[in-house]
Amino acid sequence: MANPDYELFVQRQPELALAFREHVKQTLAPGALSTAQKELIAIALLAATGYMAGVESHTRRALDAGATPAELREAVAMLLAFAGVGRFLEAYPLVERILDEAG
Repeated sequence: MANPDYELFVQRQPELALAFREHVKQTLAPGALSTAQKELIAIALLAATGYMAGVESHTRRALDAGATPAELREAVAMLLAFAGVGRFLEAYPLVERILDEAG
């Protein structure tokens, strides 16, 4: 699903968007942590900061990278202890919807 906020950024600032995209690609590349593990961290960070469009995108990417539903649920559950119930309750139904769609 396209993120209209990100698409506006790409349209209006293509050079900066390309540099950002490359930085994210390098950041998520496998290293000491797998791409799936890094995606789980990204989901928790994005949810903690309230950027739910990013949570949606990276939840799909995490599944594509091999993250399991249990791992996704555990990553989101971290919000309860470290970001609060409000952020958890924003992210949790979004992740569950994506898991339902993925079957």
